[in-house]
Amino acid sequence: MKKFKISYEMETVLDVESMWPDGDAPENPTVEDVKRLINKHGGIYRVLDTWNLHHCESDWNVMAYTTEVTK
Repeated sequence: MKKFKISYEMETVLDVESMWPDGDAPENPTVEDVKRLINKHGGIYRVLDTWNLHHCESDWNVMAYTTEVTK
């Protein structure tokens, strides 16, 4: 069966005010706080839509996928 690997990469930089616009950010936000916020908002795929991050720098690719081992 033929398979294809689809990869998607997106990168952006957000400040605390844009992630916590209601001013309810932790006093000193950490990476773990941002991960919790993303999960609270439905996970990374939902956040891409609701935070309008699709306009950010991104790249995607499609490659043929094989499980064959090359020697």
